[in-house]
Amino acid sequence: MWRFRIVYLSAIIGTLILHLVYDSDMSKYIFLVVCFLPLFSLLLSLYAMLTVKLRLSVNPRYTAGQPAFVTVHLINRSPIPAGLVRFKLRTENAFTGLVANGATEGFYGAWTDRINIPVELPHSGRMTFTPLRCYCTDCMGLFAFRVRGTKPVSCYVYPAPIESEHELITLKNLKLRLVPKRGGGFSEEHEMRPYREGDPIRNVHWKLSSKWDELIIREPMEIERKRISVLIELKGSPSALDRVIGQLISLSKSLMERGLQHQILNPYAPTKKLCVFTPDNETQLFEYIRALLSQRGASGYAKPKRLIQSSSDICFRITPAVKEKSR
Repeated sequence: MWRFRIVYLSAIIGTLILHLVYDSDMSKYIFLVVCFLPLFSLLLSLYAMLTVKLRLSVNPRYTAGQPAFVTVHLINRSPIPAGLVRFKLRTENAFTGLVANGATEGFYGAWTDRINIPVELPHSGRMTFTPLRCYCTDCMGLFAFRVRGTKPVSCYVYPAPIESEHELITLKNLKLRLVPKRGGGFSEEHEMRPYREGDPIRNVHWKLSSKWDELIIREPMEIERKRISVLIELKGSPSALDRVIGQLISLSKSLMERGLQHQILNPYAPTKKLCVFTPDNETQLFEYIRALLSQRGASGYAKPKRLIQSSSDICFRITPAVKEKSR
């Protein structure tokens, strides 16, 4: 904007020198026109300067490292095109705490327009894009009003799922066995055994009992429900946090595909709700991941905020460096 003001000031000085050198009516009229030109430009562009709006939009989901862009829409309901509309785009990652300000972008002489601004998404997290220093000038670029009411937009950046050979071997060797179903009832799996005192009469298999001359019970069975926990340590550098979240997504999805219920333990969680969570399906898993990406991860050698006590048969521990299993 200062560039336009310097040009206008040069025009004022030039027309003033012209009027002093050539003292005529024409030079006087030229000087007066140049003097009143900013006022005319302001009155002409005033409605557009007061009503122009910016609206941001972005894809709600990305993968870290994927090319991405933020679309900025210019909305001008005035019959006169807006002057110069300038702004800067601020990018903030709620998970890693990284903040970056982009270059100055803008529109000139447009009623309705849009531009796509490329942004870098190197790490996972909840990204918030906020326009800063938004202003609109008149046609000559001498006066500027702030553009208000522009809302920031957000998107979630997920790391690529990370599978390790250790995880695959552990899941394949995880032995499941059938155990009697608590409370009885319907089941697709059954086991035949001799009658014991206290067994319900409805479970007696009368055909086999008559054949073997003793009471045979048709006992409903179910897959043994092992208590599985996944302990995550969300601390370290942004790259380390990416590895933890990526391994968590991969491991949790693998467990759910095998029908194994598990709970996620996060001793670094800022809230109790994020400290212990049991996902029942993939939708709930990603809701939990989004909640994690919206909170600041621990950095450096931070100590756990909560001491989690959980009794489990198998516990997977996911650390920023490696992932190990303990019993």
